Amino acid sequence: MTLYPNLYEFFVHQDFYSISMLASKSHMSTKDLGEVLFSGKKLTNEQILNLSQVLWVIPNSALIYNNTIMLSPKRYKHKVMMENLKVLHKSIKEVYLEYRHLCSRDILLYIRGKGRCDGEFLPASFEYGYEISYGAYLAVKFAAMRCLYDD
Repeated sequence: MTLYPNLYEFFVHQDFYSISMLASKSHMSTKDLGEVLFSGKKLTNEQILNLSQVLWVIPNSALIYNNTIMLSPKRYKHKVMMENLKVLHKSIKEVYLEYRHLCSRDILLYIRGKGRCDGEFLPASFEYGYEISYGAYLAVKFAAMRCLYDD
């Protein structure tokens, strides 16, 4: 049982960071990060700060919250968040279709792989009334933003 279920949800649903890569970028050992994610080891304040700098899409309050945050189709704010995700996904598809020959490797991987599936099916599941974990939402948003805005 992990003390950081939202961090765990994000880590499970994203496909960019391996556990060793995330550990090295956040100045932790792979063993320590593994224990945090899968065993229930507590993070130090410095480790929380380092993780939040690497995983900039996750708010600190969500990172350290001890319950899994779920997005509900009944809440207006969550509907707006999902609409913004759909717009972001649509922007990536438009960039790909318009500039297919000039697209970055990240956009090509997103369009042809897991990002496309997540970018389309996560909002669709939400519209059909399923609750989505905040970590899963953030992982899809992170993948989309990373391919659009990274150099």
